[in-house]
Amino acid sequence: MGHRKRQWKITNALTNRRINLDETDDGLWAPYFRTVLLATFDERDCIIHL
Repeated sequence: MGHRKRQWKITNALTNRRINLDETDDGLWAPYFRTVLLATFDERDCIIHL
């Protein structure tokens, strides 16, 4: 997963797969693979919550 020129690794299983990012709140992002929510990403703290 990439965000602001940084790469974030969630899992090896999704290497080279398209991940959708939806902004759920100001600075909070939800990465999805198809319809599966993978995590929550807080861009202010640069933390991925699994």
